[in-house]
Amino acid sequence: MASKSLICTHVSSILSVTPVNNIEIPTIQRDLPLPDDTHFDLNNEHASHSVYYNINEHPTLLLRVINNSYTIQLSSVSGHLAPIRFNFPSPIISIPFIIPDQYSEAHLIACTASGSVYRLKLPVPALWRGSRLPKDWCSEHVVRSVTKDQLSIFHVSDPGLVLIGLKDGTILKLAASRPSGRSSFDDWSESIMRPSTGLSAILPSFHSRTGYNDIVAFASAPSPEFTEVAFTLSRDRHLRVWKDGCIGVTQIPGVPDGSSKSIPLLPPVQKPFIRVLPPVDPDDTDNDSGRRVLVFMPTSTEAFGGFFVQYTLMGRTNNGSRHLDFMFGQKCSISSAGSEMRDFVVIDDVVWVLWDKHGETMVEYCPLDPESDENSWLQASSLPQPDYSPAYFDDLLLQDGSMTEIFMGAILRPGMFSRLTLQTALQQYCDSLLQLPNIQNSCPSLTMSYPTLSERIAAVVGCTVDLAVDPSTGEQLWDSYWSALKRDWEGFIARCKDIERNARWPLSLGRGEGGCLVVLERERLGVVATDDAPLKLYKTMNGIIPPSARKDSASIIFETAWTLFNNLTTAQKHPIEANILTFTKEKPAFSYTDVAADIARRLLLPQIPENIAHFISTRVGSFQDLGDALNDSIDAILTLTDEVKLEHVEEDDGRLLLRGGSAASDFAEKWDNSDWLKGLTAGYISASVSARYQLALILLFLLMFIADQHPDQLHTEGPIRSAVAAFHGAAMMRHITLQTAGDPGGNQLELTNEDEFLAQLQGMRMNSAGPPSTISTITYSLLHVLIERNKHVFKLAESAHDFLRLNGLLRSHTDVDHPLLAEVKLIAKVRNLGYLDFAREVAEWVPTSPGVAYALARVRLDSGRFDEAATLFQRVANSFASAGLIDNEDYDALVAALPEDFSRCTLATYYRHVANLYEELSLDTFVILFGKLSIDSAVPEEMVEDLWDKVFRCYVSLGLYEEAYMMMVSITREELRKNFIRHLVAVMCDNGEVDRLTRLNFVGFQDEVERTLAFKARNSDPLAWPDYSKVLYAWHVFRGDYRSAGGTMYLQARRLGEVQCGPGEFVDLAQAQAQCYLAAINTLSLIDPKNAWVAVRVSGGDEGSKNKARRRQLCVDIPDDKFTPEARDELEAVQLSDVRQEYMLVLSRLDLARKYPDYDVTKFAIGPADIVSRYVQDGAFDDAISAARSLQVPMNGLFENLTSRCVQLSRLSHEHADDVAPWLISDRVQSWEGTPAQRGWRYLQESLERNDTPDFVYRKVALKKMLDEDRFARLPVWLVQFFEEHQPDHLIRMCLKYDLVEDALKYSIALVKGMDVGPRRSGKTRSKGHFDQRAQSSFSRWLPVLVLDQVLSVAEADSSMTERLSLASTLRKEIDAWKAKANRAGEELLRNQDSFFLKA
Repeated sequence: MASKSLICTHVSSILSVTPVNNIEIPTIQRDLPLPDDTHFDLNNEHASHSVYYNINEHPTLLLRVINNSYTIQLSSVSGHLAPIRFNFPSPIISIPFIIPDQYSEAHLIACTASGSVYRLKLPVPALWRGSRLPKDWCSEHVVRSVTKDQLSIFHVSDPGLVLIGLKDGTILKLAASRPSGRSSFDDWSESIMRPSTGLSAILPSFHSRTGYNDIVAFASAPSPEFTEVAFTLSRDRHLRVWKDGCIGVTQIPGVPDGSSKSIPLLPPVQKPFIRVLPPVDPDDTDNDSGRRVLVFMPTSTEAFGGFFVQYTLMGRTNNGSRHLDFMFGQKCSISSAGSEMRDFVVIDDVVWVLWDKHGETMVEYCPLDPESDENSWLQASSLPQPDYSPAYFDDLLLQDGSMTEIFMGAILRPGMFSRLTLQTALQQYCDSLLQLPNIQNSCPSLTMSYPTLSERIAAVVGCTVDLAVDPSTGEQLWDSYWSALKRDWEGFIARCKDIERNARWPLSLGRGEGGCLVVLERERLGVVATDDAPLKLYKTMNGIIPPSARKDSASIIFETAWTLFNNLTTAQKHPIEANILTFTKEKPAFSYTDVAADIARRLLLPQIPENIAHFISTRVGSFQDLGDALNDSIDAILTLTDEVKLEHVEEDDGRLLLRGGSAASDFAEKWDNSDWLKGLTAGYISASVSARYQLALILLFLLMFIADQHPDQLHTEGPIRSAVAAFHGAAMMRHITLQTAGDPGGNQLELTNEDEFLAQLQGMRMNSAGPPSTISTITYSLLHVLIERNKHVFKLAESAHDFLRLNGLLRSHTDVDHPLLAEVKLIAKVRNLGYLDFAREVAEWVPTSPGVAYALARVRLDSGRFDEAATLFQRVANSFASAGLIDNEDYDALVAALPEDFSRCTLATYYRHVANLYEELSLDTFVILFGKLSIDSAVPEEMVEDLWDKVFRCYVSLGLYEEAYMMMVSITREELRKNFIRHLVAVMCDNGEVDRLTRLNFVGFQDEVERTLAFKARNSDPLAWPDYSKVLYAWHVFRGDYRSAGGTMYLQARRLGEVQCGPGEFVDLAQAQAQCYLAAINTLSLIDPKNAWVAVRVSGGDEGSKNKARRRQLCVDIPDDKFTPEARDELEAVQLSDVRQEYMLVLSRLDLARKYPDYDVTKFAIGPADIVSRYVQDGAFDDAISAARSLQVPMNGLFENLTSRCVQLSRLSHEHADDVAPWLISDRVQSWEGTPAQRGWRYLQESLERNDTPDFVYRKVALKKMLDEDRFARLPVWLVQFFEEHQPDHLIRMCLKYDLVEDALKYSIALVKGMDVGPRRSGKTRSKGHFDQRAQSSFSRWLPVLVLDQVLSVAEADSSMTERLSLASTLRKEIDAWKAKANRAGEELLRNQDSFFLKA
């Protein structure tokens, strides 16, 4: 039979990172005791029972009883599906059963210690696809016939038949029927079956009293061969047959041949001692006739661990009983002595036995044949793992690296410790430390949280070790520190080893797909796989399997090499191995033979005993052709099975199978996403690679001996070169197998995508009947990640060899000086997966060829070492410079490293590719470097415009504006240059480099710069930064174009005025607007007043122009083709005075907003009149007058309001005067003497004197308002005197208007009396006797006759008013007197004129 290996993976490492769905199982029983964890030493996650279910058309299930038998966990190992846990209210006895049903369901039947039998109907596989559990998914039956204390062992034959063994040897039978057409079963019916009938059934026996009849094993025909016949084995070694009672019984002998009469009792431990096998010749009339029953019997002898006996169930007798016919007995192997049988199965007439050999798993197999004996057994063993003893770590610490790194690398080695083991050990370690006093203050890392489990281990272990100082000398005691730290790490690893030992305790066996054997441990799940040639050869060398009787030359070579290698100590082997590794990584300066001989002389030969050296020399000399033997040995190391082409064939039952494998096509698809299968493949690859590495190493030891002692035997150095190449490939693969893929918790990389983190949170659906929607990524090892889809399901050797073949590192025909595609592809693949450090390590194993240099450059680039990457990229560029610099082998490797679309690229294309890589990382400096190299190396027909653009933008991004400017000047394409100018201007403005922008001369491109800035200023947010209007203003000022600068700031002020803002933002906005107006005024004031205007485009509906002063239109001949028909707006010129007026308006609004914050000036369009009105309303007449003068607002309303307030002051007392006259509080008014009313009238008088118009409009308004308020009040003397002097007729008319006839008569009389009827002469003229011609106009002061007539008419109309008549009479007299004087003055004037003309 072929040699086998046991390949295992940790369950927690392939299933634990998946969110678990917990389902609580209800119960109808009450007052059940709560679980007490103090009575259990088993880890909650370690299984007490484990069963592998391979159900056709369903996910392959792994059932594990965990949590101290309170929980059943169902996991799908054939796909990436979420585990489901059923939490029971009391512990589960024996092993639960899953039985498939015809209604696309699986029945999970379990019995608890409280006497409840549960039936769980699971819609498999719909349950793992998101389907909810049906309403009647859980049913509970409480046993009534017996008490719960009598329950002993539990067995399920069919969904409708359950057998429970009781402690007195009887069986409780539970049967349930299912009506036709229904998927649900009726309730269970109970009945008792006893081991005997008749009188012995009611009379107690000695054996029954002492528990001899206790059942320790149950068995029945495997599903789907349903039968009611069951078999039991009791402690007294009686094998019984049951069907509605005991129908047959036989006693198992004490020895295989049945010769011994001593029959010891079996231990009171339930074990699978029985297996029911199908009959050799089935009987159509009796399905149970001919069934074979295989029984295992343990022995107490030290010769072997037990034996098997086989019986055949005979046909029914007349009374319905059956007889068990003894067939043969078969001893177990000698190596099983002292071991405990845990389980056995029969697959294809081969019996497989699972042994617990002192806490370790041992699997043996042998044909089920009467001719087999104890020497026929073979062992399926695993390659030995490091023992992690103190001596092992002493040797390990001789290597380079810190102590923490070495120990962390050891505990994170794939397959060594599971995540659960590390978590448990760390928790125990922390709990032990937390018991120390004040430990949390000295070691805060104990309670801190860390992103990953590995980081926490590195931080916590050794945290209590401090560097001590010698109190006498002050010297730091480093030796003591390192020793204490080493002991701490060794203690932690001892905890891990202890937990892992419990986790690897064997539980059971299962039959997997294709007839493979599945081995189940508490925390591991594995299969037995056929060894490949290197594994078999290595096991033969180590004595694990017996050597073949016929030996070939390769076997003799390896035996010789093994003799040499095995006679060296570990300390002697280590430096030689290190030198060989260094030798294979570097290109040797001398021949391979010379280097090998040198290592042998220095390190190997002094360590070899003389007798061993003589033996090896004799063996070497015995070969007729040593070269051929060495080549055969190298081929044995590198041998791979031929690639199997899978073809679909159809079996007799109609199932599609894959030729070359035993799985159906849909079955292969079912295992596509199996992380367990990937883990098994990774484990097999690790074992095979480790064997190849050791074989290559010992072969090199022998070759070094031959190179020095028997160089004449090596006609060429070809064998050494091939051996070095084989060792190099095996060493690289071994290095890969020892690498982890991230944290043991399954976190390969830290989550940086928010959507991925939220998706994981959504997947945490606890305590629900449905499965979670999100599954996390498994990272068992780096090899596990590298393995892609397996096309050979459970054909581990084929899958492993496919990976090794595709990997390409194991090759003998390739010179190590020239790495081919394999190394380059491996580096690229590992880099793409994100393992940058390991990719760098792989690159260090091979010389830096162009392909490796490129791959390593990509690694450096992703690692953030950009300068080193640039150096490597430039080195690779030499391969494209000219033909002949690189051979075909290296060129093929380089092409494989490059992207697919760069297989035939030029040097310019290569540089462009590198520039794009740096551009993705926003590394502008390197984009400039490689972009310019690409431009310089491009041929004329290659397009480089995009490279110019990239380089220019990188210059700008780095702030190298002068370099960008020079590049812009050097290009010839006008459109590209305009784009560069626009980008440069925008970026410099955004970065606040306006000063540098204005100093760049832009000779010949100033118009484009101005257009760019003007466009930005027009279309950008006026409040956003940068303020392009200010930039354009600075640009114009720097070049002396003040009118354009003023126009820019004026337009910016207009845009600011159109911005909608809130009350709190108005002040800042108005200040900015005022500053823009002021800047415009300043620049426009610097030019000729004739040119101090700004052209503004105003549309017909421009509301902003309605409140502006009238401006003259600007007549400019603008061609019609410059504007679209709808864009032809009117141009108008805004004069400097208009700008000043708008500036004052803004200042007034700003002042109003500051003084009256409650007054929201932003809610309506406030104009100049509104501003003045607001001041007037609050009595701020100083501000109102100032604003009105600045804004050229008529002050009629102002003086009307001021007059009204003065009238009110005259009516109020002094105490209330300040309430209506706030303008009197100013310092100037307060310094005046008199009452508030007097000061108020004086304020009115002075205000009128300063601000009245030439036609005295404001005084007239004040006079009218006084008369409106109180026509009988006394008018101010100063106002009456003013009108009497300047416009008495208006005063008389106002008196008549308000019916003040007496006052009108008095003012009329005074007017007539004060009229001068003579001509006015200047002093010079009078002295010369000449008439002043300019005084001619003074004589034109006519008496207002019409007004006087109107006054007289009104006064004389009422004859009853004597006073009026008297005044009217006086007025007539005065008028008559004035007329007489006027006549005399006229005659005198005529005479003077005649005399003047006569003299002339």
